[in-house]
Amino acid sequence: MIPRATRSSAGVRLCQPEAARAGLSGRAAAAAAEAVDGYRALGASWDARRTRQRLRAAGITVRNRRTVARSETGWEALSATERTVLAVIAEGCSNPQISERLYMSRRTVQVHVSRIMAKLGGSSRVGLAVAATSRQPR
Repeated sequence: MIPRATRSSAGVRLCQPEAARAGLSGRAAAAAAEAVDGYRALGASWDARRTRQRLRAAGITVRNRRTVARSETGWEALSATERTVLAVIAEGCSNPQISERLYMSRRTVQVHVSRIMAKLGGSSRVGLAVAATSRQPR
């Protein structure tokens, strides 16, 4: 008997780990890759990561595909979250204030600020705030 696949609410075909154990690893891996891509397309990175972990436990490896090609530096390199953090920096908020406002840990905010500075070549929060304010449409 072939284990059946299920469908998520998004209509993406999900492979159950039993399929891999039943010798359907080729089909299962293809379905798993489709599921992970579907989760990423929906912005459900937690679900994509969870699916990859469960499949890895069943012996199926799904490569981490990056769906968005981004430049390494400049405004285009900023993720949506980094842009949000930058907007709050431009308002003059400190890292603890940003973490409260965006419901992130202080360490996560610190990492975002560091990455923003690296991508934009900034050396200070003031410089980032000035650059962000001059970049926003009036």
